Order: sequence, then C-alpha cells, then structure tokens
Amino acid sequence: MRTILGGLLLLLCSASGFVATAQSAAETATLIVKVQDATGKPIPAAAVSVVEARDGPRWRNRRGRMDTPAAPGELGRRATDASGQAAFQGLPLGSLSVMASADGFFSNESALVELAADRETVLTLELQIRGVVSESIVVTGSGTESLVHEAPVRTELITPEVVDRQVKSTLAEAFQATISGVRMEMNCQNCGFMQLRMNGLEGPYTQILEDGLPSYSGVTSVYGLEQIPTAFLEQIEVVKGGNSALYGPGAVAGVANLIRREPQENHLRLEAISGWQGGRPEQQAGAAAQLTRLPGGFAGDFYYRGINRAPVDRDRDGFSDLGKRRLNSGGLGLFRRFLDGQARLSYTGMVADEFRRGGDQFDKAPHETWITEQIAWRRYSSGLSWNHALSPQTYYNLRASTAYYGRRTYYGSGMDPNAYGSTRNPLTVGDAQFAHQAGRHSLLSGYAGEILPSE
Repeated sequence: MRTILGGLLLLLCSASGFVATAQSAAETATLIVKVQDATGKPIPAAAVSVVEARDGPRWRNRRGRMDTPAAPGELGRRATDASGQAAFQGLPLGSLSVMASADGFFSNESALVELAADRETVLTLELQIRGVVSESIVVTGSGTESLVHEAPVRTELITPEVVDRQVKSTLAEAFQATISGVRMEMNCQNCGFMQLRMNGLEGPYTQILEDGLPSYSGVTSVYGLEQIPTAFLEQIEVVKGGNSALYGPGAVAGVANLIRREPQENHLRLEAISGWQGGRPEQQAGAAAQLTRLPGGFAGDFYYRGINRAPVDRDRDGFSDLGKRRLNSGGLGLFRRFLDGQARLSYTGMVADEFRRGGDQFDKAPHETWITEQIAWRRYSSGLSWNHALSPQTYYNLRASTAYYGRRTYYGSGMDPNAYGSTRNPLTVGDAQFAHQAGRHSLLSGYAGEILPSE
C-alpha cells in the first residue's frame, strides 16, 4: 500500500513539474515591429533593438547599426525584412522599450510596450528622414562617448558640413566666426602668426588635442593651426572653460579636440588656387584621399597642402603687410579593425615644413635689414592608438604620440647680427584609460604622462 501511495505521489509531483514547466514556457511573448517612414512606406534593413524598460534612455548611445555591440539590458536586435518588419519571439512578459534606426533617418524610441502571453503584440515605429543635422557623439567633455545633447559638459562642434559650406580649408580658418567666444587672432604683422583665443584668454591657455592627446605644445601651436587641413578631420570638438583636471594646465581657457576621420568610402579630392593679393602672386595646392581597402586590411586617409606666397606691401612704405611664406605639409592615417569590430588599431603621422619672413629688404640677409622677423621650422609627429571594447559595458584605450619641432629664427632690427636663434622641442605623451558603465553611472579611470624637454 505504501509503495502504491509513493508511486502516486511521485507521479503527481512529476505531473505538476511538467505543468509548471509548460506554463513557464508559455509565459513568453512575441513582438512584431513595423518600421516605416512618414508616408507609411516600409523601411527595409532598419536596425530594431528591444531593451528592458528599467535601463532608461541612455542605452541609445550604443545603438544605430547592426554591427555595434549589445547595450546593457538589450534583449534582442533584428534587421527589418523587405516589408519593413522584424519579429522577436520568446521575450519576457512585462514592459519593454523598442528603438529603430536606419541610414538616412533619425532614430525613434517607443514608449513602454506591455507584452502579454495570450496575444501577439504589433508595434509600428515611424522614422523621420534625416537632413544635414544629425546626432553626433562627443568625447572631449568627460572622456567618454556621449550624444552631444546628453554630454555632461557642454561641447560645441565644427562639422565637415559647416567647413564645406563656409569654404574653410585649414584649422585656423575653421575657427573663424564659427563658435561664439572662440576666435583666431593675428599677433604679428611681420611674420603673420595667429593664435586661438577662448573666452578672451590668450593662446597659451587653450589646449589643442589630437584624438584626445595634447600633442601640440605651446611652441608648436604658434604656427601649427594653419598647417592642418580640415579635410583630414571628422569633427572638431570645442569645450570652453577650465578643463585642467582632464587635460593639464594648458586647458584653462578651454580645449579644442581634433578628431581624425576613419575612411568610410573611396574618395579623392584635388584643389589648386592661383592668384594675386595686393598685386603679388600666391599659389595654393591641396589633395586629400580616402581608401577603404589597403594591404593588410587597413583603411587609409592621406592629405597634402602647399602654399607659396610673395610678400605684400599694401601701403608702399617698404615694410611688408603680409610676409613671405612657403609651406609643404602632409599626413596620413591608417586604421584597422580587429576582433569582429570590437577593437581598432590606428596610426597617424604628419610632416610639415614652413618658411616665413616679414619686414623689409627681402633681397638681403636678415641682419642687413632695418627689421626682419624670419622663421624656418619643421614638425614631425606620429601617434598610435588601440581601442578595445571588452563587453558592452567595459572598454579600454591605449594611446601614445610623439612629436619633434625644430625652428631657426631671426627676430631683430637695426642690422643686429645677434638676433638669430634656434629651438628644438621634442614632445612625447601617452595615456591609458579604462571605463565601465554600471547602469546609469560611468566609472572612468586612467593614467597620462608627458615628456617635454626643451632647448
């Protein structure tokens, strides 16, 4: 009898376990997402992401393409088919958030969607066509990636669209009348050097960064802003106000971060300008190229810029109003993705050679004139960067840059033979950064070092 009762109890327990398992398996939901434009036309190949509602809106920072890593709390991601639909099965019951994005459209996030086990939920998301304005990602203010409107520190951008519309070919030109409180100032009529001023403070109080590294010393930035073509940059991020905690004592007035462009398409651009200024000849030439497929799986970005200008004396007083100038500069960037796109290796290099002279009697040696300011300088720089996302919440960066700046100068008057000088300014900087996203909180740690001997 006891054996029969034991068997019945075992059978009942097994049956109840089977029922519970069946009920658990049944307590999942199916979600159908339809993505369309403002006219109701389906949008194929749109990226649709489903995320737990508790994660809030900041999960969107990593969305936008099917090849980006999963965001914290993301339950699934699908691409819409030819009819603009994406199906998600086996989703947990309760509240979920859904976002859709597609090339050429602004992304759209739904209100909370309640999923039930007894029905198939259908959600329609409408995407608006994206114009010139787009959501941009910035890193300068906090050291971590954020959408520009969500960045904890106000960051202003100079984009390629602005540069092309206003026909600005150099970095110095890009800063002119683009952002309030930021301007270029001519500080020497003889040699014609310019400096970047922020919030009324002089150039030495503004830090110039290349991909987040302060590889432009105070000496280099005197003439360096006129050597970098804007065609080599993805965007320029400007943060006004004190940023010395992140970027050192040179960032009292603000920071300008030059973000290099990673090639996305094959492209070649050539330009040549020849004319006269004040009756004196001037020629400029430039080239920029993007190549997405190079040996070894690299993508490359290349540029060249040359200027040849005769001195200009507008008022015929024998002293130049615009000095004589010869410039040749070129650079490259090489990029390669590893680990299924989770890591990126990049190398950048640049060489610039320039001669400037202002004053009078250009046919004589500087010490045989009444006044001359002359500078001949060269700069070599290279940088190496490794970026690796260990998980959707954790990543680290390793970066290093080295530069050498050398110049020979004459600043004198009254035929002074002792006004010659020379400067050598090598600079090496590096940093390591580790970041982790814990819910809505960002944890950031790192180390930065700089070697700046000067002679």
